[in-house]
Amino acid sequence: TLSSDLATLLSGRYVEIFVQGLSYEEFLIFHNLEDSDDTLRRYINFGGLPGLRPIGLDDPEVVRQYLQGVYNTILVKDIVRRKKVRNVSFLENLIKYVGDNIGKPLSATNIQHYMTSNKNEVSKNLILNYLKAMSEAFLVHDVTRFNLHGKKLLENNDKYYFGDVGLRNFIVGGRRANDIEKIVENLVYQHLIRLGYKVTVGQMYATEIDFVGTKGDDTIYVQAAYLISEESTFEREFGNLQKINDNYPKYVISMKLRSEERFSRNAET
Repeated sequence: TLSSDLATLLSGRYVEIFVQGLSYEEFLIFHNLEDSDDTLRRYINFGGLPGLRPIGLDDPEVVRQYLQGVYNTILVKDIVRRKKVRNVSFLENLIKYVGDNIGKPLSATNIQHYMTSNKNEVSKNLILNYLKAMSEAFLVHDVTRFNLHGKKLLENNDKYYFGDVGLRNFIVGGRRANDIEKIVENLVYQHLIRLGYKVTVGQMYATEIDFVGTKGDDTIYVQAAYLISEESTFEREFGNLQKINDNYPKYVISMKLRSEERFSRNAET
């Protein structure tokens, strides 16, 4: 199963220990690989579940079968049986919908409208219950929005990220051109959690900041982008951060900038 939550019995009490999949650096060590574009591509495609080590990464079909087994175990044991889910077909459709909408604000209302348009009548309460069950199984993480101007949490339109991108890719299926943008954002979120940050989505008037990370008295702001290949993208990603009127660190994370020499001056604002 996906080892995201372990309970250790201490003096009659349970202590919850949050455990993530492998980071990219751990992925290199586990699979005895050198850092390269091909290795990073494998990590992006297959994810960081430690159980991949004994079966290897050379045969995509074998990897797919392993991920299918993990997903089926989470679905049946951690969600369906534990939560006594009756509408399993809708649950699977909901999981796929969330996987296809990484980084987008989701609410029970817009999910209900989408499902209704596909002739799947469900209540908002059922949607909320199933989203909660998915989060409690650590299949996905529910990330709330934080109003940077009013300094308070907002109660709707949360974002959802997967605990492992390999599972997400298996669930959604295929390799679509715009998926890489979603996966990069998901990986940045996972990295921030791994560093010990509590992560929210920043909202300031019409401006959105992908991630606001807090750890004790420290705060960082992070924008995630697959490629910054156009001036408009550059202005949006860096411009949103520059609107925040404080001195906390602000970062834009991208796989590649169009011109390192041109943009390096603002790589960290």
